[in-house]
Amino acid sequence: MQNEQHPEFGAEWWREMLSRRDANKRLVKLTALSAILSASGIFQGCDIDDEQEVSMDTTELQRQEGWNVGAPDKPLVLNGKTSQDSLNSLGWSAYLDPETLLKAYEPSRADLKPFVVTTLVQSLSQPSLRGQMSPIFTPAMQVAYSRGLGMKELLKQSKDPENVALVVDIAGAEAVAFGAALADVTHLVICFDNWPHPLGVVPSQETLGAMLYFAEEVSHKAKNASRKSSSSFFTR
Repeated sequence: MQNEQHPEFGAEWWREMLSRRDANKRLVKLTALSAILSASGIFQGCDIDDEQEVSMDTTELQRQEGWNVGAPDKPLVLNGKTSQDSLNSLGWSAYLDPETLLKAYEPSRADLKPFVVTTLVQSLSQPSLRGQMSPIFTPAMQVAYSRGLGMKELLKQSKDPENVALVVDIAGAEAVAFGAALADVTHLVICFDNWPHPLGVVPSQETLGAMLYFAEEVSHKAKNASRKSSSSFFTR
C-alpha cells in the first residue's frame, strides 16, 4: 500500500488526536493565563481589550510552573482508584519512579524505541503529582482487557507477526488495559503525550493510573514476547 495512492490513510484519527491536544492546550492556557500575565506585568497600564495572548505548549507550561498550574488546590480525580495492582500486590509503588515505569512498557525491539512518547510518564518526575497517583481499575478497563485477550488469539495465528502493527486509538486507560492483555505476544509502544491536570480535558491521570495498575504484569509478560512479535501503538 503506497501513501501516494491513499493520501487520507489514518488522517481522521490523527486529526482527532491533534484536536484533543489543542483543546487541552487552550484549557490550561486559560486557567493559567491570568496568573502568568499578572506576574509578568503585562496587564499593568493596559486595557483588557489590549490583552495579548500568550502561546505556550501546555506540557512546557506545566514543566515550568508545575503540573497543576492554575489549579494548585484542586485534587486530581481518579475513577476506579485501588490500592493493589493487577497481580493483587503493592508492587505498583515501585513504578511511581518514571524510569522504572518506562522500562516496564519499553519495547525490546530497537526499531520501535524511537516511536515511544515518554511525555506522560515524565510527569511523575514532579513529587506532588506522585503523591496523588495510584492504580485505577474500572469496568471499562475490564471490558478492554477481555477484548485484548481476543486480539491476542488472533495475533498468535499470524504467520508473519513482525510485519503486523496495531494502532489502538481508544480512551487511554482502556488502551492500557487492552495492551496489557496481549503484552506477551506484541511489543507495546506508548504514545501518550499529555500531562495530568486537575482541569484537563483529557484525563491523563487515568491513563497513568492504568499504567501503574498493569505495570508489573506487563513487565513480566514482555519477557516472553519474541523479538519477531507484532507491534501495537497506543495513541491516547
